[in-house]
Amino acid sequence: MSAVAFSSVVVGIVLAGAPVFGAQQPKEAPVSPAPVPVQVIGGKKVFVSNAGEENFRSPLGLVFSGGSDRVYSQFYAAMKQWGRYDLVSAPADADLVFEIGFTLGNVPPELGHLRLAIRDPKTNVLLWGSSASTCKAPF
Repeated sequence: MSAVAFSSVVVGIVLAGAPVFGAQQPKEAPVSPAPVPVQVIGGKKVFVSNAGEENFRSPLGLVFSGGSDRVYSQFYAAMKQWGRYDLVSAPADADLVFEIGFTLGNVPPELGHLRLAIRDPKTNVLLWGSSASTCKAPF
């Protein structure tokens, strides 16, 4: 997956809204969107954290190639290329921590979940989180 395409996926994950499930609701006045935390909007310096990824062996070998830091490395490269944030090497120097990880899915054809958590580095409070299911390997 190219860095530009990966960046688009990441931006889509961050900005995606959650659909409302359930029975048909009576018509009500439109609800204003909840505010995005000011830290997410105003943050300039980001520390990218590797939340890890899972892999498993099949009789044919490893399911995903690239090692245990592939998702982190691709995400880091895409963020660097995007240029929206100044990437820093320590959480103490950051306005935000972007925690990226990948876990395996449990229902075929879903192969996994790409997770992004945006945290406040001073309090470790989760400011924003999102995940996307992959129907085929993103790499």
